[in-house]
Amino acid sequence: MKIADIYEMKRAGDVTGLLSAVFDDNEYVRSAAAETLSGYPDPRVKEVLSRVKFDDPVQRVRDAATRAHLMVVQSTRKEKETE
Repeated sequence: MKIADIYEMKRAGDVTGLLSAVFDDNEYVRSAAAETLSGYPDPRVKEVLSRVKFDDPVQRVRDAATRAHLMVVQSTRKEKETE
């Protein structure tokens, strides 16, 4: 997979594809996928990012997943507050 594929998935709103990309062999693809997932306050996204932020072998990916997870959690809280 290429990073360009990540941006195409983002444009298409392909959350399932992005979730798969977080486990790609290429660390740059994983990092880009994690960052992109920050815009999706979805329980699946929250769960996957919470695992990746601790389990990925590459610090860059863990950092991206940590930032993205925080943004997803904050978005989820804001949505609940407005309900």
